[in-house]
Amino acid sequence: MKSILKIFKIFTPKQLRYCGLIVLAMLVGAMLEAVGIGAILPLVSIMGQPDFLERHQEIAQVLAAFGITDHITFIVVSAAGLIFVYLLKNAYMAWETKWQIDFTVKNQIEFTKEMMANYLCKPYMFHLNHNSAILMRNVGGLGTYVFSGILIPTFTLFTEIVTATFIWVMLILVDPFTAIVVAGIMGAMMYAIVKSFRRKISHYANIQKDYSVICSKNLMQSLGSIKETRVMRKEAYFLDAYSDSYEKYSDANRKYMFIAQIPRMIIETLVVSGLLLMIIAKMLMGSNP
Repeated sequence: MKSILKIFKIFTPKQLRYCGLIVLAMLVGAMLEAVGIGAILPLVSIMGQPDFLERHQEIAQVLAAFGITDHITFIVVSAAGLIFVYLLKNAYMAWETKWQIDFTVKNQIEFTKEMMANYLCKPYMFHLNHNSAILMRNVGGLGTYVFSGILIPTFTLFTEIVTATFIWVMLILVDPFTAIVVAGIMGAMMYAIVKSFRRKISHYANIQKDYSVICSKNLMQSLGSIKETRVMRKEAYFLDAYSDSYEKYSDANRKYMFIAQIPRMIIETLVVSGLLLMIIAKMLMGSNP
């Protein structure tokens, strides 16, 4: 988490205040997500109780003031209300997502321009002592990696955490014991899974980074100075060098993409299986469905 939060150190105070506004918008979005999820169960419950209005006279009196007097009309109005809630929620989430992306891309452009200007102003000896392929990679890809590859997923992660927290609080209000036990067990298991895969993911990410530089260097040395390459008859040498580095880069990328997806699948399986086992256990202990 500390590594992820380092990205905010490159922001100006104005940009940090803007991030604060985005976080507030994300909190509202998380509450809407929780409300949207929590509103489904009451509708399903009402649909399964034809005598709902008869057993809840207080609610029936309020609904009667709006002309809702029978079960079918109540379901139709409730379903229409839920549709409205989801339309409102998703419209808000779309606006929030666009706001995040606009902020990210704008700062990505500024960051890349500043980096380019910084390299252009460096003394000539700096360029003699640094590989041009690395400088080109930093200017061409570092901004995209930092903002699109880290900042947007960080916003998404924060949104998911806040949403999950709101939902968990709702579950505590319904069944505190089950919510706390399940959250504790699943949280420990998820932490162990993520921690065990993180080292492998970082390992292959570093391999990708190193060989992407080598690929860029081979391209620059061969195609960037094609006349010398032809005169010295080094086409085969550069082709072999590029092919070898690109194969290693692609192999690391393949393993990285595969391993990055495995924790999600394992966590999903454990969470769903754990919840279903909890339901089975409570039913066997005599709990009311």
